[in-house]
Amino acid sequence: MSTETMSKEMFKLWEQSWQPYFKTITAMQDQSDRMMELMLSQNPLLPEETKKFMLEWGAQARKIQQGYVELVQGNIRKVQELIEKQ
Repeated sequence: MSTETMSKEMFKLWEQSWQPYFKTITAMQDQSDRMMELMLSQNPLLPEETKKFMLEWGAQARKIQQGYVELVQGNIRKVQELIEKQ
């Protein structure tokens, strides 16, 4: 097997392993968001400021996760372009 073929196959394998990981972290984030919203809505002891802070924190975590996913997917496209040029 040539080096070129091997690098293409390795990248293909890595890309295939990325997809389930991406789906898993997305599902975990969605579940965490729902759980936090439920906890905040059913807890009368927390002050409104605390609830607001926690919701903002959750939104920021979602934004960071989206940035990470977009970065990785952009890099996947770049690597694909480099491999196709070979």
